[in-house]
Amino acid sequence: MVAETKLYDSLSIKPEASQDEIKKAYRKAALKYHPDKNKGDPKQGEKFKEVSQAYEILSDPEKRKVYDQYGLEFILRGGREAPQPEAGGAGEMPSGFSGMGGMPPGGFGMGGMPGGGRSFHFSTNGGGGFNFSNPEDIFSSFFKQGGAGLGDDDDVFASFGGGGLGRGMGGGSRARTSARPRARSPEVTTVEKQLPVSLEDLFKGAHKKMKIKRKTFDPSTGKRSVEDNILDMKIEPGYKAGTKIKFKGVGDQEEGGTQDLHFVITEKAHPVFKREGDDLRVVLELDLKEALTGWKRTIGTIDGKQVPVSGGGPTQPGYEERFPNLGMPRRKNISDRGDMVVQIKVKFPSNLSQTQKTRLKEIFAEKQALNSEITRLEAQLEVARARRDHASPQPATTTTTGVASPTPNNDNALHSPSTPHALLLLSDSALPLGSFAFSSGLESYLLHHKPLPPTTTPLASFHRFLGLSIASVAGTALPYIIAAYRNPAEIVSLDNDLDASTPCTVARRASVAQGRALLSVWERAFRSVEPASSPPSDDTAAVALSTFSALLKNSTATANGHFAPLWSLVSLFHSLSLPQTAYIFLFSHARAVLSAAVRASVMGPYQAQGVLASAWLQREIEKGVSGNWEVRVEEAGQRVPLVDLWVGRHEVLYSRIFNS
Repeated sequence: MVAETKLYDSLSIKPEASQDEIKKAYRKAALKYHPDKNKGDPKQGEKFKEVSQAYEILSDPEKRKVYDQYGLEFILRGGREAPQPEAGGAGEMPSGFSGMGGMPPGGFGMGGMPGGGRSFHFSTNGGGGFNFSNPEDIFSSFFKQGGAGLGDDDDVFASFGGGGLGRGMGGGSRARTSARPRARSPEVTTVEKQLPVSLEDLFKGAHKKMKIKRKTFDPSTGKRSVEDNILDMKIEPGYKAGTKIKFKGVGDQEEGGTQDLHFVITEKAHPVFKREGDDLRVVLELDLKEALTGWKRTIGTIDGKQVPVSGGGPTQPGYEERFPNLGMPRRKNISDRGDMVVQIKVKFPSNLSQTQKTRLKEIFAEKQALNSEITRLEAQLEVARARRDHASPQPATTTTTGVASPTPNNDNALHSPSTPHALLLLSDSALPLGSFAFSSGLESYLLHHKPLPPTTTPLASFHRFLGLSIASVAGTALPYIIAAYRNPAEIVSLDNDLDASTPCTVARRASVAQGRALLSVWERAFRSVEPASSPPSDDTAAVALSTFSALLKNSTATANGHFAPLWSLVSLFHSLSLPQTAYIFLFSHARAVLSAAVRASVMGPYQAQGVLASAWLQREIEKGVSGNWEVRVEEAGQRVPLVDLWVGRHEVLYSRIFNS
């Protein structure tokens, strides 16, 4: 009586079946369920696997005997925890299984080929459960050993459409079988076993001895025995995970030959280093204070050296520093080594008090202010260097303000004919001077002076307003124009001072809007061409404009972009004299106010042109220039307070204009 009939049922045979009946049943079932005949049907593939495994056990008389007595589970466990004598229905274990719980030493390995040619694979622990062979290998081995001759088919593989050969049998011509089984060809297998090695041994190399148990076979007696074998393994410096150390013919010995053993190196985890090819990575953890303020560490290398590592702070998370030739040796040349890579990991606090948060915000605000100051000073330094490298060979004259003018020869030449092209260019109405329809409060002035006295004409009233407007602009803007012209490196501080000294919001917004528009024209048009001026353009102005433009685009900078100092640098770039620069600035302002007067129907376009051509306007402009020539920026200010009132009363109107 057998313990179970599961494997017999798989082959549709009785437990009393003979070996011939088992082979015939397997042949019929294997041909029926083979995957090549049932492509796309996974259920048939599982059935093929089931009948192959059943045949692997039942075709081996020794395994079949154990199965009949104790069942499949006992075999799969490798014979450990043998059942009590009364549990299996038999009084004793089968011959040759005592001392190992019913299984031969080393267990059934990874499954030798069925059909009499049994193979017990190498196992270093002296035990282990039974593992089924690949179903295709069982099928292939069965027909190699003559299984095909059990039936009537001339060629059992013909139905697979593989040219007479099934999977696992190779390709080529049809292989016909005869009724007489062929002799089994010896098959020497290779067994792989993992070999854990420390990183230190892989660095310097090592010799290791390993004791293994191997099964031997005596062909004369047919008996098997177990013996110990000592293997001497040499680990070369620089070996990597996956490297194989091979031994030929030292494994289990069977009728067909002796197994080869391959030991595959695996790297043991190291407490400090992680290997990456030939490099060694070490992760250094810093707390937030160290990362921000600086840190020092000493790291021991794989060969025992001490390497100092430090950072002045702040150190970013993920920052890496490489130390050449302190990694693992390279296999092709062990004197050449990889790098040691130190990677920084910052440990952030899990929580902060409100006081700590407030203090951190203050620190970062101070840092941002310092960065802005550094940017400003760097800009000034760059301009100063440009002035030094392109200094005029002519001697500079010193004004009563104590500041040397870079263009002494034409500093006082109001009507110098040396630069007519630049004069016409910068007086062109197409430039964005007054393009925002800023009229210095003309609308408000007109609104508060209606009706006019009988003795005052609208044109006379406008002349009064225009004179006041020119005086106002000359007093507030010309000192900054003169200072910027004489000292381009001070453009940033002059821009900030002008912003602080302009109390009227509308006037300040108008100045910034026109200044940025002018800077945009210089960047997109003037800078890309060589100025058509004589003498040659001053590079100091170009450097100052470029630097200020970059500063203006920096989100952390405090630059504004006021019109007056930028106008001065653009004029200097085109080699206009300082008086010319100041005159055209006031002339352009007058033209913008006249355009607003035409739009407000104060006068017609011809009358406006007449005012522009008049000697009166020329005298007003020259008076504004000469009256502010020696005024320092600290003394600059609104000469006509009413103008700020007129401009400010129409803030809503101008806000719409600026936002359009």
